Amino acid sequence: QAEDGIRDKGMGLEFRRVLFRSTASGKALMQAMKDSESEVRLQAIIGLGKIRYEGALDALLEKFPQGGREGEEAANSIAKMGAKGVKTLLAELPKVSPGLRRYIGAAVANACHASADQAAIELLTDTDPGMVEGTASAIAASMETRSASQVKSIAKVVGELAKKPGISRATNQAVTRLLSTMDDPSGSKALWDRIGPNHPPEVRARSEE
Repeated sequence: QAEDGIRDKGMGLEFRRVLFRSTASGKALMQAMKDSESEVRLQAIIGLGKIRYEGALDALLEKFPQGGREGEEAANSIAKMGAKGVKTLLAELPKVSPGLRRYIGAAVANACHASADQAAIELLTDTDPGMVEGTASAIAASMETRSASQVKSIAKVVGELAKKPGISRATNQAVTRLLSTMDDPSGSKALWDRIGPNHPPEVRARSEE
């Protein structure tokens, strides 16, 4: 019956009911991940992230390397499952292709919880400039959906990263870009501190965009 609710074309009310049946809904959504219809599978993957059903971690992790929209949403759902989900994703970084690594960066940056934010900041120091840029873009995009306290939290950790010596040029640029998007006093101060002559010209130029 639960899967019939997911299959319903409207997916509206019945799908929302399914999402909030804790363990029962988690098992139903995991079953729906095996459906022959791609839209049903996709909605099931997204739903598992919404209810943060940790019992699906292994199944989502198997789905992630397949890439595509389902792989991307699998990463997003894993990242929403608190510290355990973030740790699971980060463990995949050395094992997967650059494209999938960037899925991980974006998923962690969009999860908007403390463990994810800390991990996202660490990914801003990655040696792959593509990972740094992708993670920064995802953090910037998440600003529209973050609460004031979540903005304050991410602004604080980005500001702390900005003070670290020896960070790469890509990280410098990403940090400056992020600080310019944050409507928070600590972010504004950290940004102002970065426009002095001691920073590379492209970083100062970025802060003025």
